[in-house]
Amino acid sequence: MVTAEEAERWIGYLEETMRSGRFFHAISGLSLWVASQGEEKVHICCSDSLNDKEAQSMTQNTPSPEENMAQLRELALRLLAPPFDPEARQPQLLVGSLPASLPFDLPLPDSCQIVGSFVRNSETIQIVLDTEQTPAEVIAFYTERMRVTGWSEPDFQRRQRQRESGFVHTFHGPTLFTTLCKGRRGPALMVSAFGGQGEGRKTEVRLNLDTRSRNSPCAQSSEIFMDVSAHIPPLEPPAGGRQWGGGGGSNSESASTAATLELESDMVLSLVVAHYARQLEQAGWQRTGEGSSGPMGWHTWEFHDKENEHWLGVFSILRIPGMERTYYLQVNINWVGNRAQ
Repeated sequence: MVTAEEAERWIGYLEETMRSGRFFHAISGLSLWVASQGEEKVHICCSDSLNDKEAQSMTQNTPSPEENMAQLRELALRLLAPPFDPEARQPQLLVGSLPASLPFDLPLPDSCQIVGSFVRNSETIQIVLDTEQTPAEVIAFYTERMRVTGWSEPDFQRRQRQRESGFVHTFHGPTLFTTLCKGRRGPALMVSAFGGQGEGRKTEVRLNLDTRSRNSPCAQSSEIFMDVSAHIPPLEPPAGGRQWGGGGGSNSESASTAATLELESDMVLSLVVAHYARQLEQAGWQRTGEGSSGPMGWHTWEFHDKENEHWLGVFSILRIPGMERTYYLQVNINWVGNRAQ
């Protein structure tokens, strides 16, 4: 057994030696075999019984870059289109390019970079690209460009263009999506735009082309797609805080969302509660009550949605015992409708 210091010294030695090509090295009864191409590490094997003949055989079996790429493509395709997927019919994975033919004219943002395409079958295609545009600009681009040729958002989508509601996760950028249809039976274009984290990060765009007339996203009822949790406004953490999801759910009359909050510095519980209360008030919610007890605080609320339906809400926060500056957050809403009259 070698010490950590000896191990670091050997790793440095191996990395320097690998730049020159393939080699076989034996020392102190420990055999190391490394295959490399340029600076790219291909395979490393460690054994106490590897002989020269075995090492030579492993070196000869090292796949070429072309073989590695083919194997990688085959693996990705099998993960995307498993044998139990009934929709996967003659699937194709295209790296850095579009399919040879598309079912309809598809505009692309200026200076975008095509990451690749996945053709599940002749009716469903997914395209991934990067662009300098923001998620909001991407959605506006496709909404306007497709409208010129007779496409439009279905009724349910006009109210659901912004996916993010409830506690905003700080580990990823803003996410927007929309569905565009050319008639109730399609075809459909689903656009998702994921904002990059950090300065200089591009927006990732995923385009789903769906030409199925049966089970088309355009033919679905708006009630099926209505997400009650969208009534909960996006809730940002305090400055410097980190916030990540803790689950949630919804049905036709209620919704809940939860998250964990980790603050960068100490903050009085009442100020944390007030931070979220201001955001709910800005969304048109009206406070009906409040309270606190030890590590816990809460507010009760009411609001009316765009259809003037009456809702009740509860915001609660709990300082997690034993975890410094860490809180559990939750918002629940319930439809009361005519029951309040």
